Amino acid sequence: MPRVTLLEDVETPYGRIEIVRARSGAVLYRQGTIHQSESDGNGVSLATYIHAIFSLLIQAWARNVLLIGCGGGVLGTMLSATGARVTVVDVNEVSLLLARKHFGMPDSITTHVADGAKYLELSKRKFDAIVMDAYHDGDAPAHLDTPEVLANAAARLTRAGLFIANVYLRDDDDPRARDLAARAAGAWKTVRVLDMPGEAWRNAIVMAGRVASLNEPELVLRPRIGARAIADELKRFVFV
Repeated sequence: MPRVTLLEDVETPYGRIEIVRARSGAVLYRQGTIHQSESDGNGVSLATYIHAIFSLLIQAWARNVLLIGCGGGVLGTMLSATGARVTVVDVNEVSLLLARKHFGMPDSITTHVADGAKYLELSKRKFDAIVMDAYHDGDAPAHLDTPEVLANAAARLTRAGLFIANVYLRDDDDPRARDLAARAAGAWKTVRVLDMPGEAWRNAIVMAGRVASLNEPELVLRPRIGARAIADELKRFVFV
C-alpha cells in the first residue's frame, strides 16, 4: 500500500500544488518542498503553530477574523466551527478552490482572490483579528510586512483587535521575527513574540494590539490523530 495517495496535482501561476492523503487519513497541501497545510481529514489542523494561533484567537474572543493566506484553509475551517465569521484572502484562486474541495473549508467562509496588501489598503471593514500566514517557496512575500501594510492592518482592526503573523525561522540567528516585531511597534503599542528558542526550522508568532493578557497556547481543538504530540509541542512555545 502506498504511503500517500495523490488527490490533486495542479500547476498554478504561483507554483505547483499537490494534495495528498496519507495512510493515516491526514490530508496534506504541498507546494514545492513545503507542506503549506496539514489536516486530520476532518478539518482540524495537524500543524502545531496553527493550534497556537487558534488558541490565541479563542482567548481573545475574536469573532470576526481576516486570514491573509489560505493554503488548505484549515485555520479558517476551525474558526468557523466555533461560530466565528471568517474572511480569507489569497492571491491564488486555486488555493481557495482546493481548500473547499479537499480540506472541507465551508461555504460560510467569505473568500477574495486578491493580494493581501492591496486588500488591506482598499478595504473599509473592521476585524477583531487579522492573521497573516502567506508563504511562497518557504518565504513570506516581502511586500506583506512593510510599515505601510502593518499600518493598514492596524486601521482595519477594532479597538480590541489583534494582529498575528506566522514567521518561519531557520534557527535562533534568523532575525525575521525580531525584525517584524520592530516594524509592528510602529503601528501598535504592544507587540509580543511567541517562539520556540533552540529549535531549527520552526514557526514563531508575532502578535500586536490587545495581546498583553494572552497566555501561552494550549490545545483547544483535538485533531483525530496526533493530538498528544501537538499538545506536547505547544508547551515549548514561550513569549520572548
